[in-house]
Amino acid sequence: MISLNPKPHIAFRGLPEDIEISRQILSGFRKEFGRPHSNTYVEAKIFQHIDDDAKTDLLIKLCSVRDKYNSEVKKLRTELKNWLNLMQVTNKCLVEFNFAKTKPVITLDDYMKKLKELVSTGGGINCEEYSDILQYEHLKKGIETEVVGVCIYSKLRDQFLRNHSFCLRNLPEGANPERISTWGDNAVIADSWIGIVDKAIDTPIDTVKNGKIISGEFIEGGFTKILKFLKFNPDTEKIRLFSCNKIYAHDFIRNMRKEKTSAA
Repeated sequence: MISLNPKPHIAFRGLPEDIEISRQILSGFRKEFGRPHSNTYVEAKIFQHIDDDAKTDLLIKLCSVRDKYNSEVKKLRTELKNWLNLMQVTNKCLVEFNFAKTKPVITLDDYMKKLKELVSTGGGINCEEYSDILQYEHLKKGIETEVVGVCIYSKLRDQFLRNHSFCLRNLPEGANPERISTWGDNAVIADSWIGIVDKAIDTPIDTVKNGKIISGEFIEGGFTKILKFLKFNPDTEKIRLFSCNKIYAHDFIRNMRKEKTSAA
């Protein structure tokens, strides 16, 4: 897993405008790709129907989707991660990407293009790959965006139960995406799988009842909506956040701007 740039620089436009921009990106994204097959869901259905002779035709189709994911998406992801790990070893600060001297086996453009082809041809992908594409669409517009994963574990045995990935933008300088307390009031979640763009954290509000101001109510933020989607039970479960980044957002945007300046 690739670590995050510890000191990103964000130029905020204003929270309502930032949310609207991400909603426009998500809207275009979903018009282009629709809702892909979830490979995790496909595997669950294969397991459910594996001994049912009446479901043979369905199983053949499901196995085709699964095999395509295993043979193509996982291979792409491994190649990309291996190259990024190499770059991390040869240049720990990753101040510059020198593509001329270290040519990757697979470029980010290759990875995104292949993912898009798989989606458009009915291939199954998961929320992590879907978030990769949405992050890439933000980065191309100069918007620093991270891919964050949330894992749910049982409190009793610390057993992994389920996970999900989403995009997170508008973090303040020095923030750690793996710690919600550092996200700040302007953080925005864009989730291409669920189809939401919203302020990341809950917003406290005061309500008036019988002439008295009552505190303690909230407008749900994007992260609360994600936990509801995952059917998170705080009484028996706990969460952990982790980075799913395959792209150094800050360096990607800086190098993109350099390329545009050089071309001009």
